[in-house]
Amino acid sequence: MTTSPKITEVKLIERLRRSADWQRRHDVGASNGYVTADDLDHAANALADREALEQENAELRLAICGGEDAPGHNATIPHAQILATLAENYAGSRAWAEAEKARADRLAEALIKIERWFGEFPDTGKTWPNGSPVSYGASWGSNGERDFMRVVARQALAAFDTSRPDDAEGGDA
Repeated sequence: MTTSPKITEVKLIERLRRSADWQRRHDVGASNGYVTADDLDHAANALADREALEQENAELRLAICGGEDAPGHNATIPHAQILATLAENYAGSRAWAEAEKARADRLAEALIKIERWFGEFPDTGKTWPNGSPVSYGASWGSNGERDFMRVVARQALAAFDTSRPDDAEGGDA
């Protein structure tokens, strides 16, 4: 049966602490270079710090790697691979955010165009007898203007693909 390093270290520190207490009671040790109580306190604090750091390391590995199927697997992954995984996750998130912003910008552009309404219609290419251009509304009527704005809205919505890169169907980002 093997004992974990943590248990062995704790037992060792306690044994050294008892030895230091004995040395102090019998006035030996400090001048002979033996372990002092301060040394033991430092070792115990270092052990506690290391345990806290190991726990933090395990939690970070689990968060970066997205969980683990086999207990202890993440502890076997080399540090360089963890950093590469983190970089991949960041790049994927950034690309997704940029794609979402581009889609939101297209929708906002269409909404602004619809909200303005006047002055947003294309040139009809027709002129009145006096040479001034015929407006879209005059050429196609209010129903024509409405239909044009519906097309603007439809095109914006068609460009707004609701699938996400992480969907099971594998939608575009």
